[in-house]
Amino acid sequence: MRARLGLELGVVLTDTSSRIWRVGVSDIALGAAGVASLEDLRGGTDAGGRALTVTVRNLADELAAAADLVKGKASGVPAALVRGADGATAADVPARELSRTGSEDWFRRPSLESVWVALGLAPEQEPVARMSPEPAAERIARALEVATLPAPGTARTGRAPRRSGNLQAGCISWWSARTPPRHR
Repeated sequence: MRARLGLELGVVLTDTSSRIWRVGVSDIALGAAGVASLEDLRGGTDAGGRALTVTVRNLADELAAAADLVKGKASGVPAALVRGADGATAADVPARELSRTGSEDWFRRPSLESVWVALGLAPEQEPVARMSPEPAAERIARALEVATLPAPGTARTGRAPRRSGNLQAGCISWWSARTPPRHR
C-alpha cells in the first residue's frame, strides 16, 4: 500500500480482553505491523511543564480501543479505519513489545502472592492463607502479622501479634489499643 498508493498504513489486529483491577472489557492489540505500538515520552514534559520520567504510551492498545468504539462489540463489523493518529506509523514497534515478561511481569504470581512480593517478603516468610472463609479476628490477625513482618535482613520492630496461645484475643487487644475510639 505504501509503495502503490503512497499511504503510511499500519494494521493492528485486536481482540477483546479484560484488565487486571478493572471492571469490563476493551479491545487490545494482539499484533501490529507498520505501527509504533509504543510511544516513549520519557524525557519530555506534560502540558503543565512537568517532566515525563516514566510515561511510555501504549499506542497500539489505544488504537485498538478507538477502533472498537466504531466497530462495536457485537455488531459483526470486522474492521475500522482510524485516521489522524499522529505518529502512529512513525516507527514499526511490534505488539509483542507491549507485554511485560520476566521480572517486569507484575502478575506472574497469583494476586495474593503478588502482594507478598510487593511487601518485600521472602518466600519463607509468606503466610499460608486459607481458601475457606475465616472469622474476622483471624483475618485481621493474619493481616497484621504479614504487615509487621520485617523485610529480609532486618529485625522486627514494634509490638505485633505472634502466633501463640490465644491469637484472636491478642489480635483484638492489639488492634483495639491502636484504634482511636469512635465518637457518637
